Amino acid sequence: MAGFFPMFLRLAGRVVVVVGGGEMAVRTVEALLRCDAEVRVISPALSSAFARFRGMPNLMLMRRRLQSGDLEDALLALAVDDDPAVNLDVARQGLEWNVLVSVADELALSDFVVPSFVHRGGLTLALHAGMLNASLASRVGEDLERSLGPEYGDFMAALQRAWERLAAEIPDGDVRQTLFARLVHSDLLEVVRAGGATAADLKVEALLAGSAVARGRGETSADGTRRR
Repeated sequence: MAGFFPMFLRLAGRVVVVVGGGEMAVRTVEALLRCDAEVRVISPALSSAFARFRGMPNLMLMRRRLQSGDLEDALLALAVDDDPAVNLDVARQGLEWNVLVSVADELALSDFVVPSFVHRGGLTLALHAGMLNASLASRVGEDLERSLGPEYGDFMAALQRAWERLAAEIPDGDVRQTLFARLVHSDLLEVVRAGGATAADLKVEALLAGSAVARGRGETSADGTRRR
């Protein structure tokens, strides 16, 4: 079977159908709502955990079986029902309506797969183990979570704040990119580990102060000219 092309999708405002009402459906819906997708859940029985989404304007719960035409205007469909026959019907309707379908634990029926994720602030790592059991992706994810500790979220947040300051204070795009690259490859992560967000912001302040002095002296650009 051919491999899958890895990518991240913008789902805001797009219709995504989730077929199934169990815990996997709950986790799937939770992830889709974080992306501002227009989510439709179709299942005659829904987990009580769906109560946590009560009042969400972009969520429609349809307590019935899948019907012909339910995927007509969808961008994606995710079949996570406990009944394999239901999931197979979703795959068939996906072909009928030209909708990309992911079928839980059935790569052969899937147009795309939902990988395991590791989130650290604005950083997202997606993991897929190919034809092997999903437990491998889970193991790799656990290893990454240990390697990229919670401080990586603070590191990402500090970089975001630094980029916003650079964008506001450094009009020259080349200088801005150079300073940001210098910060990324600096010891900022170690600073965050040792002193948290406050220490990270002080590190950024020192970088900006140093760059201001350098610009005042006139620094050499990549092409050998002097900036003033």
